[in-house]
Amino acid sequence: MSGNPQEPNLDDILKAVEQESQVEIRDPLTDSEEEELNKQLSETVEAKRLKSVMSREQEGSGNENALKVLVIDDSAIIRKSIIRNLKSSYEVIADEAGSVQQALDLLDVVKLYDFVTLDLNLPGAFGLKFLEGAKERGIDVNVIVVSTENEKGTITQALLLGAKGYLLKPFSGDDLRNALKKFIK
Repeated sequence: MSGNPQEPNLDDILKAVEQESQVEIRDPLTDSEEEELNKQLSETVEAKRLKSVMSREQEGSGNENALKVLVIDDSAIIRKSIIRNLKSSYEVIADEAGSVQQALDLLDVVKLYDFVTLDLNLPGAFGLKFLEGAKERGIDVNVIVVSTENEKGTITQALLLGAKGYLLKPFSGDDLRNALKKFIK
């Protein structure tokens, strides 16, 4: 044997750190493990949000005159912008959804909105699926489509499925308020 002390290998170092810190060190997550973890986290966050909405519905909103609005858009910035714009002119209780499924889940809980703004280009399903889902549930919703989709066939289909109006993005706050006037008492 030579006089050089043997250098510890990486496994020995990791074991020592685990024992010292009582933290399990493991290999990085595989793509499928990371995807599953993200899905579980998303479902947990969504469940908490729905629970909050349900609680608000059971307790009452606090102001019966406030407009109940559902804003469906995959962009959080656009959702917040629409809500901020509405709150500048009206008292609003707003729910937000980033996908058709989230919106339908909220609709199942709340059942009644004064109006809904609906983007069409959403992850997972085209926005018209929301209109179909509301119809299947027998829930009449006042929907204004707000989208970059400007094909005549898409606009016609949205109106046939029950949309009450159609705004092309980008739109001004005045455009939005004018489109919604017919729903505001």
